[in-house]
Amino acid sequence: MLVVTRHRMPIVGYPTFDHALVDAREVLALFAASPGFIRGWVARAVDEASVLVLAHEWTDVGSYRRALGNYEIKLRAVFLQSAEDEASAFEVLTSRSAVGVTDFVSMIAQSPDELMN
Repeated sequence: MLVVTRHRMPIVGYPTFDHALVDAREVLALFAASPGFIRGWVARAVDEASVLVLAHEWTDVGSYRRALGNYEIKLRAVFLQSAEDEASAFEVLTSRSAVGVTDFVSMIAQSPDELMN
């Protein structure tokens, strides 16, 4: 499972971009200590320097949701709640590396085409 949240500066409660970056790194470190965490990134948009992205990969959605319930992570809720209001959790359907491709079976019951009908 992949989670991607975008945070656009200015963020209420953060006087500078650097303050937001410190909290983003701390959130990522707390996620990293959680069961089911695989890897994560804090990134900045190349074409729009006021946008910070927090992306992290999990073994499953349950692990991610349990991590969100962690007290220390809830203390960083100000940063997490600054995410743009858009889809942020995605199931991985295909993964490619230098050595090959892995396809995964969707855990979602319906395809987007079926949901639109």
